[in-house]
Amino acid sequence: MTTSSLLVELFVEELPPKVLQQLGQSFATVLFDQLQAQGLTVSASAVTPYASPRRLAAHVTHVLSRADDRPVQHKLMPVKVGLDAQGQATPALLKKL
Repeated sequence: MTTSSLLVELFVEELPPKVLQQLGQSFATVLFDQLQAQGLTVSASAVTPYASPRRLAAHVTHVLSRADDRPVQHKLMPVKVGLDAQGQATPALLKKL
């Protein structure tokens, strides 16, 4: 898969100067952790935080353009409500889908 750089910038109200670097680092770390959790980074990925009084930003290198497909299960409704006696989907289940 192809990778690209990702730059995320937030415009915010005036940030306190004493915690500016900590806020920038926290923003970049959380963003990078979430990208990793979704499978959008590779081993060569790196994050660089940026912070100014009115902006927080993070630059992440080698971000995948698309994550691998993975199965997802969501509980929609009880089986008794979702399937009829023959195992066919009921109108209630079809409406949820």
